[in-house]
Formats: sequence, C-alpha cells, structure tokens
Amino acid sequence: MRHLVSNWLIKCGCILAGTAFSSGVGFAQSKTYTTNADFDLGTLFNVNHDTPDQLELNPAADIVPQPFLWIANAGEDTESKFDTTQFTDSGGVSRPGKEIARYRTWFNGGTHSPFAGPAPSRTAVDGEGNVYVANRHFDGRSASVMKILFTGGIDRNNNGVIDTSTDLNNNGVIDPAEIIPLVDLNGNGFPDQAELADERVAWLVRVGPTGGLGRSLSIGPDGSIWVGLFNNRQYYKLDPANGSILAGPISVGGNTPYGSVVDGTGRLWGASLSNNLLELDTTNNTVVGVYNHGRQDYGIALGNDGTGLRVYQAMVSGSSPFAKFDPVLKTFTFPAAIGLNSLGISTDPSGNVYVSSSIPGGSYRGCTKFSPTGAVIWSSGPQAGATAGNQRGAILDANSDVWVVNLDNNRISKYRGTDGFPLGTLPTGISPYTYSDASGQQFLGLTTQTGNWSVVFDSGRAGAAWGSVNWNGLEPTGTGIAIQVRAADSQADLQVQNFSSNLENGVSFCGSQTGRLIEIKATFTREPGVLDPPVLYDLSVGTCPLTVSGLVARAKPGKVNLVWPATAGSSSYRIFRKLSGGSAFAQIGTSLTGVYVDNTVINSQTYQYTVQSVVNQIASPDSNIATVTIPNPR
Repeated sequence: MRHLVSNWLIKCGCILAGTAFSSGVGFAQSKTYTTNADFDLGTLFNVNHDTPDQLELNPAADIVPQPFLWIANAGEDTESKFDTTQFTDSGGVSRPGKEIARYRTWFNGGTHSPFAGPAPSRTAVDGEGNVYVANRHFDGRSASVMKILFTGGIDRNNNGVIDTSTDLNNNGVIDPAEIIPLVDLNGNGFPDQAELADERVAWLVRVGPTGGLGRSLSIGPDGSIWVGLFNNRQYYKLDPANGSILAGPISVGGNTPYGSVVDGTGRLWGASLSNNLLELDTTNNTVVGVYNHGRQDYGIALGNDGTGLRVYQAMVSGSSPFAKFDPVLKTFTFPAAIGLNSLGISTDPSGNVYVSSSIPGGSYRGCTKFSPTGAVIWSSGPQAGATAGNQRGAILDANSDVWVVNLDNNRISKYRGTDGFPLGTLPTGISPYTYSDASGQQFLGLTTQTGNWSVVFDSGRAGAAWGSVNWNGLEPTGTGIAIQVRAADSQADLQVQNFSSNLENGVSFCGSQTGRLIEIKATFTREPGVLDPPVLYDLSVGTCPLTVSGLVARAKPGKVNLVWPATAGSSSYRIFRKLSGGSAFAQIGTSLTGVYVDNTVINSQTYQYTVQSVVNQIASPDSNIATVTIPNPR
C-alpha cells in the first residue's frame, strides 16, 4: 500500500510523529527497523513498502503535498494555515476544510488595502512543510521574508512549550484572540528575533534596498530561497536556515519579478506582469535569457505535458488563458484559445492545467481545467459567497482538489479536481492574495520529489545519551536519503526540539542528543525525471555505549584471561593490546561477553589491555588499562 499521508495526529495545529514506545520496564539501548511492521510504527509520507520490508519513495504520480494550504492575507498582514481535509461537522454538514492557525507577518497595523503597507502575498512551501511568505511592502520599506515552521518551534521564552496560534475554540476559524501578537517592543520599526512571540515563526529578514517591492518567491532544489524585487529587477538567494543572503543582487534585465518557480535542474523561471519570461540559472546565478510572449502574464507554474517539462504562464490579455513555454526550443504556444483570461495557474501530475479567471469588469468567475492539449475538461462557476470580481490563485491540494482565492470576498473556494464539483468555501483574513505554490505541490512534484518517514523510539530511561544511527539503503543517481534526529524526555518536550543536521551513516554523535525518547526522520529525495527511487532497507538507532570499568587481567604461561563487568545494552566488546611501553594499542579480538582469553602472548613479556563496549557499531571510550607480565613455566 502506498502511503501518501498516514497516521496523522493533529494536536494544537502540530503534527506529531507516530511513536513506538517500549512496553516493558527497563533500558533498551538500541532498536532496528527493517520489517513492514517496524516501519508502520512511524509516519510514512510519500513513501511506501509495496516491496515488503523496505521503504522507498513513491512514484512521481503519487507525490503529493501535505494536506495544508497557506494563504497570505494582504489586507491585515497575516498568513493563514488551512487543513484541506474534507470532513463532516457535528451537524452532518460536509465542510471543505478548516483554518487551524494564523500568523502575523508584521506588526499589527489594522486593516488596509492589499496594495498598502507590508501586504504579504507570495508563499512557498518546502519539502518539510515549512512555509516562506514575502511581505511586498508598499510602504517603502525593504521587502521582508518570514519562515514559519511546519512542526516544532523555538522556545524563546523558555517555558517548555511552543507558544503558537491555534484554533482554541475549534470553530474552524482563527479568531483575533487566537493570533499571537507581534509587537514592536524596542520601537525600532522592525520585528526583531526576540519579538517573534509566535514560536513557530523561525525568522523574519529584510531583503534588498528600500522600495524594492518583493513580488517573487520560490525554492530551489537545494532548499535555497529565491526572492525577486519588482522595482529593482533583481533576485536574491537566501539561506533557509536563517534567512541570510547567500547571493545577490542579481540583475535580471528587462524582467520585473512577479512570481517564480524553480525546476529540478535549478533553472528559475520568472513571471513579469508584463510581456516576458525570465530564465535564471541558480547553479551559477546567471541570466540565461528573457523571452517575449507579447502579452501580459500573471501567475506561473511548471508542468509536464507528456513530452517534457513546460513552463505555464497565466495570461491577462490575449485570447488564451495561458501560455506554454518549451525550455528546449525556447518557444511559446497558446493551446487554449477560448477567449478566457486568467490570473492563477497550477498543473497536476498528469499535465492538466487549472486556471482561476477574474478580469475586473468581466463576467466569468470560477475555475477551469484544461487537458495538456488545451481542451476544456471542466469549467465551474463561482460558489456562494465568492462571486465578487477579483480572484487570485488556483492551487492544488493533497487530494488533487483545487482551491481558488477570492480576494474581494475574503474567502477561498474548493472544487473537486476530477469534475469541478463545488465543495464549499472557507473564510480567510482580509484580502487573501496568494497565487503561488501555497501547498508545496509544485515544489514536491517538479522541483525536488520528496517524502519522509519518522518514528519515535522510547528507551525506557530518562536522560538516555543517544549516539548512533546506522542504515542500509540504495541511492541511485539523482536520489538521496538523509537522516536527522532529535531527543527529549517527553513527547511534549520533543516537539520543542529542532532536528539535528543530516547525520553520517554510522558516525557517533554522542554528547549532542539526550532524552528518553528519540525521533528519527528519514527524508527521501529524487530529481524530477529520475525513475528509480531511493530505498531504505533497514535502520538502527542506539544509545552511546557505556565505558567498561573494572577490567582485570590474569596471566598464566602462554595466555592471559581478561574479565570485566558487562555493560547494559552492549552488543559486543573490542579487545586491544600493546606491549608495555609501546606507542599504540592494536585490536586483537572481539567478545560477546565480559570474558576474553589471549593465547598469543610471549612469556616474560609485559602487556597492557583495554576494552571498548559496542552498541549499534559505535564503540565506547577505552576502559581502564590492565597491565600484566606473562610468567615463565615452572
């Protein structure tokens, strides 16, 4: 069975990993995961064990985003997080989803036009579910970018919990009291790190000079963040870990950045709100070309029409709702000449194209789905409460349903992806303005295909010192497996911790992770176009091995008997020896117990011995040294 999203446990807007707790009393120092039953102790996302007793990344057609949608509310400077799962409420009414959190992207300045003040708009979601949102800043300030974590957080006030926005009254809407305030405590006019009171917010940074107008945001295959400034015609590259500038400004000639996507080869494709398309090579930060389509564009998306990767641009002028660009031939086509214009655009894994349509003064509002050749598959009109003129995004969710952002109605509308059946609307904040990759569907499917498996193991002992993860797998060219961990003494504390950097296979990390519980996360990646998946056959985690104490050596002619107290959880022991006065110990054998006999000694020589315990292939520090002189026979 392929796992798209399984074992989701949603609590206070947080996703908690599946757990595997010890059932008995004691101290378990290691655990190996290798069977279907082992892997099912955790959470599988875009990975499967269709081949028994191994995990592998789903096929490209089965790579989906997590079931959340991120919408920027430009008229109140907030970002809303929606659970897109269809559900039936207590009254028996089918609901398209619900809002589960809302974050301030700037100081609370009340409500205003979506073209005034900070006015957040563009969003981008990475392979881990973290979201980046750009404040455009019509107020003359520098553009700014905020990172909001999918899970975990930064316990800035050290109260042992992550203080974050959540739907406390469970009414499916975030009320004003459920938003964590963002206050300018020091009066310097910029939200400093210490002022980010919602602890799910990782950072907020300025990008570029004042007045730049941040209108483009996307994520590269390496996870780097790309921000485009409309007024300055420049792009910047940010570090996703802390928002620091890695490159830029990169001038892009006649292109005015108005949205972007990055493909699996690292080519950034940029819209312009004008008549052209940008191609920027993010591997060397150079402009490859600016291509003229002769019309006015708006939204942008990647897709595969069955013959290869294509770039799609929503068109607000001309006779076709979208243009299709061939990156090899460098040519545009307009396959759907039906006299309909559009603003938002998305594609699905089959190459179908979805557009939202709203030209001020026009008569059509709703969503249309086209085949890769431009034929209309379905067209669905506006839903109740969402009939006003200005629409923005057409965004696919984890179920391949499509959401249309209704700017003037402060709502988002959901349509069934297969036939356009209207599934309902949800209220947002003031002036929702998102039309970029607000679910992560484009990034996960067309930039870096991503999935993960995570599991929590209970050692049964508080303060356990973890030291190693070993795994066996297969990583074909263009794929990868990365392992991270975090540890704590309770499930609540675990959610406060950040994951480690990527571990090296079998390399000790003793001293950096302690706690009764350890969460292991395996992230699987594959470049678009690569067919073979990365495969994980097994994974073992272990605590730091305990140092042996009390090693004793007893000599007889021609041999030495070594004994030592067994250490809890050790799988084996390594025995080392050197001549007294020698420069270095050399390993002479191994033992599964606290006993070893050395029959390779020479009478009348003096030897020194030390022992290491081993857990999960990681060795402890050396034991005490035992010195002994071999007697001659009598």
